[in-house]
Amino acid sequence: MKADLHYHGAIGMHEPWLSIQGYGAKNLMGLVYDAAMEKEVDVIAIISERAENIVKGSEHDRFNYLFREAERLPKHYFRFKKLGDKDIAFIFEKDSKNRQLIVLNGQTVAINEGGKRYDHLVIGSNQVPNNKSLLETLEYCKENGLIQILEHPFYESHFGLGEKLAEEYLSYYDAVEGHNSQMAWPKWLSWIPLVGKANKSVNAKAQKFSWKQSMPWIADSDGHRIKDVGISTIEFSEAGLDILSEEKLLASLKLLIRRDNFKNNTSYQPIPDWLSWTGQFMYGVVKGEKREVKRDFK
Repeated sequence: MKADLHYHGAIGMHEPWLSIQGYGAKNLMGLVYDAAMEKEVDVIAIISERAENIVKGSEHDRFNYLFREAERLPKHYFRFKKLGDKDIAFIFEKDSKNRQLIVLNGQTVAINEGGKRYDHLVIGSNQVPNNKSLLETLEYCKENGLIQILEHPFYESHFGLGEKLAEEYLSYYDAVEGHNSQMAWPKWLSWIPLVGKANKSVNAKAQKFSWKQSMPWIADSDGHRIKDVGISTIEFSEAGLDILSEEKLLASLKLLIRRDNFKNNTSYQPIPDWLSWTGQFMYGVVKGEKREVKRDFK
């Protein structure tokens, strides 16, 4: 099985982003499923993000947005079900493909540590309170059994935690995000404003850190276009997942990650494609959506 555990699907699952990215009135769940099947991806974590708390059922709740999209599709041709009432996961299947896609709920939590913003990747919910301290957030996620990933720790110009804080709170984490496909630029171009900081050295430092700390690291797409699912993935045996319930699914995936029972498949977003989706993002800013972009862009 292949899993992409950091996937946004689109810049935003609301206007103006749907129109800007060419999705318009198209059914996003159908598009996500087809893209995942093309890449042979069996599991995705759909990541919601907002500077404020995410209202369940709103357009910013990407997990339930996709489930509502599934409900709009013809019932005789598609099958889908939530694995419980905690909004941890649902399964989607298309008759003509006869392959299931497991959709996990996830969130990039906005942490406020001494007035400074940091990112924290969690899998299992998108209802983690934002703007809490790092320790409060880590404790909340631990108590709720969520998977906690150290998100691009050395992309410090974009809310990466940095080595000092990462070391201090390492015991709370299940893995390091060691390969983010959006860190696509060559290191020698790091001097370029805005884009150059998203360079391959961010991943190299994260992997070196994980090896030093004897921590597993994962590869993921951090994709902001539907077709970018699975640029990078982790791969593991189907026997490693227990899908009898959403709680068992999350717990088994957490254990699989902590035990490093997977392999990483790594690749990078091609630079023209990176420029394409970030250009769409900047176009949205120019259109006057700056306030919403700050809340939703990752």
